[in-house]
Amino acid sequence: MVKRAVYAGSFDPFHNGHLYIYEQAKEIFDEVIILIANHPHKERYSNIGVTGESISRVIGNSICAILHDGLVADWCKGKGIGYLVRGLRSTSDYLYEEEVAKINSEIYTDLKTVYFRARDNAVSSTLVRLLHEQGQDISKYVPAGVVLTPHSTTPE
Repeated sequence: MVKRAVYAGSFDPFHNGHLYIYEQAKEIFDEVIILIANHPHKERYSNIGVTGESISRVIGNSICAILHDGLVADWCKGKGIGYLVRGLRSTSDYLYEEEVAKINSEIYTDLKTVYFRARDNAVSSTLVRLLHEQGQDISKYVPAGVVLTPHSTTPE
């Protein structure tokens, strides 16, 4: 039986911490699908399509970066995927992820959340965006091939 998992997040941007978690999951699962979830109450820094293209370049597999606007648990249920991969940097991440896992299991009872510890708990998408906004070199935080395309905050 093929073990399939989903690694879901906004990946805004996809950074080395995300890549590390993906690589850890690939050691356990036969297939790991990266699902770029579009949170309706969260403004994205980068264009979601460009994010998907960047991840596909990094991972080297065009089916790995999939865009989704709904609930991750619903998507997994519709595809019959029983594992959700999450990365943890801290205790607060764990507490939050446990709340989400509980709700996800109520939506899709066969969905199991699998946690992987982050290699570097200082790297976050928020930090990478801040450094990028300030014109700093972010190359040591993001894999080669990742492109950040900030949305314009002023009308054109």
